[in-house]
Amino acid sequence: RSLTSTASEEPGSTPPKKRKRITTLKELLEAYPEIEEVLIDATEQEVPQPKDKLKRKQAYSGKQHDHTVKTQIVAPKKHILHVFGGLPGSIQEMTVLRASGAVHKIGQEIKVRLDKSYAGTDSAYPDVEVQQPIKVQRQANLTPLGRQ
Repeated sequence: RSLTSTASEEPGSTPPKKRKRITTLKELLEAYPEIEEVLIDATEQEVPQPKDKLKRKQAYSGKQHDHTVKTQIVAPKKHILHVFGGLPGSIQEMTVLRASGAVHKIGQEIKVRLDKSYAGTDSAYPDVEVQQPIKVQRQANLTPLGRQ
């Protein structure tokens, strides 16, 4: 036994409170109200080539030139808020975003940052503040206003 005692070892003391496990996105946003913006992006993981022809066609990603599964992650700077995945690699990222319902769960007061593969998000979700890089046509220059 050590010479120093802790509060939990002393007779009559109350044990430290056990923190409640956060299970929903809503609970996480209530627990961390300082979250002002989130990043949404999808990633692809290689999988072995499926034996079934239909599954092989669905799992093939033209972007990666391989058979993949797609996973979408919603995260601010320090925490992962939402993970939605296991979808075939041939599905577009915008379709994954719609299927996950993550934008509706986040709320209107939080900014959503996306990459260029989520084209059309600002028109699909007009009530949410979406920040997305400007897509420039080939051989065209980006204006100084577009660089900001």
